[in-house]
Amino acid sequence: MSIYSITWKWCDLEKVFPAWQRWAPSVTNRLTSTIEVAAKQVGTIESTGQLLGSSAYLRGLIRPLLRTGTPVKVMVRTVPFIEATKFFAARDLNLEPKFKISGAFGYKPLPR
Repeated sequence: MSIYSITWKWCDLEKVFPAWQRWAPSVTNRLTSTIEVAAKQVGTIESTGQLLGSSAYLRGLIRPLLRTGTPVKVMVRTVPFIEATKFFAARDLNLEPKFKISGAFGYKPLPR
């Protein structure tokens, strides 16, 4: 299993968010990807995800995102499943050792 994280500054929002919305539905269903748009005061946008596959393959999949805006931090690596779980659990400091994450699905891109 491979995981990734790409962080951009807030000023790239108008480039990154539409690019992610076009990109995410077109990649393999072996990849789960999210995008988090923090409050403007925080100043960042971050996309994370996990792939059932190698980090080399994942780097190829995320290439369109890496070419969008100016990423300030990029991480891609292959990890055991439990490490991927810990990576995503650590993102929310309020999660208990046993946790469940759920989310909503969008079926159409959000308008500008």
